[in-house]
Amino acid sequence: MQSVKSVISRLGLIICATLLVSACAEPSSANLQQAWQLQGSSLEQPPTIEFNQKTEVFGSTGCNRFHGTYTVGKNGSELSFSPIAVTKMMCAPDQMEAEQAFLEALNQVQSFNIEADMLHLLGRNTTAAPLMSFTVVTKKQLD
Repeated sequence: MQSVKSVISRLGLIICATLLVSACAEPSSANLQQAWQLQGSSLEQPPTIEFNQKTEVFGSTGCNRFHGTYTVGKNGSELSFSPIAVTKMMCAPDQMEAEQAFLEALNQVQSFNIEADMLHLLGRNTTAAPLMSFTVVTKKQLD
């Protein structure tokens, strides 16, 4: 018969392991709250997006600045944006096309996941390729 101390010790290890796995498996709005830069952009200044604790979202399309608010759903992976306000500076045609594609993709976002330092914004079909992927950037890199 196992000692009570041995059983409690094993139970503690199981609980710790379960908490660790669940913490890694679920995205968190706290993990979202930083600055991100779009991957795969051919623009000189790739689009960026930043989430803060006040549920504000803002950044650059690579041409114009944008801002709005975001909501993370109860399950921790659902994500939606309020209508996004964008400045109206004129840029080169390729930048304007990239901006339009970026904003259209933001409107399609329904969820997100974070793997290592990569943020993936997902649409309706969460098994399809992400709509957009971002890497973490520092404030200094954004300046």
